[in-house]
Amino acid sequence: MTKAKFGELTQGAIFNCLRTPDAGRSYGVVVSARCDIAHRKSKTVLCLPILPLKDWMSTVGKQEVILQAGKSVEKIASDILEKYTIAKESFQIYGYDSTIEILKIKNIKKNDLDCIESLKPYIEEKDIIKSNKQMKEVHNRILDSLWRNSRLDSHFIERIKTDEDCVGYIIDFTQPITLNRTILDELSLGLDKLKYDRDKSGKYSNINLDNLSEGEIFSTLQSPYIEHILQRFTSYYSRIGTSDISKIDFQNLKGKYEIA
Repeated sequence: MTKAKFGELTQGAIFNCLRTPDAGRSYGVVVSARCDIAHRKSKTVLCLPILPLKDWMSTVGKQEVILQAGKSVEKIASDILEKYTIAKESFQIYGYDSTIEILKIKNIKKNDLDCIESLKPYIEEKDIIKSNKQMKEVHNRILDSLWRNSRLDSHFIERIKTDEDCVGYIIDFTQPITLNRTILDELSLGLDKLKYDRDKSGKYSNINLDNLSEGEIFSTLQSPYIEHILQRFTSYYSRIGTSDISKIDFQNLKGKYEIA
């Protein structure tokens, strides 16, 4: 990682104002071929969003935790409710506190009450951080897959600025965005907010300078790291879907080679 040179645009350039599909803002990194940029072979430049790890985990990561562990957590709660002949939809209908009062009237056992109370953050707010052990394990497993770069849809980097501590960022392969070359040329020189405001719904519709004084390219991801990211990105988009092994063949092989 190096500081960007004034007026320079190249592969690996990182800037501060890429507009995301939800009309928000992320950092962006240029992944178009270095020679294409140098020789101005295209009017557009391909970029990938970069999200702080904290933001990624609070959105994409949270959804994945709920998808992987949410049903089992909800089943734990519904099983306890049914044990005391209370409708499993009670938390949604009456709210958490009222449902707990009903359970207490029904003389809920302490271990069942403790179990339900451990799920309160998830039941009330879908809070996965303060929830039960299973959710925390899934959360930590997702983090580990990010740090090890074992996921196909993203790439983890420690920092995007030369002078910052290790914050953690996720380069998202699932939402590539093209920008007009002239916009990135302007960012390399510093794009003034006033100029952006005059045409933000037209020329600058794919960037977002709201609450920023200017748009800028502030650093460059160097070789071989940018090439590695590009290699992983192209692999993600060029992968070919094939059928899974049949259940019969799977069971036959499992029977032959698994150690009982």
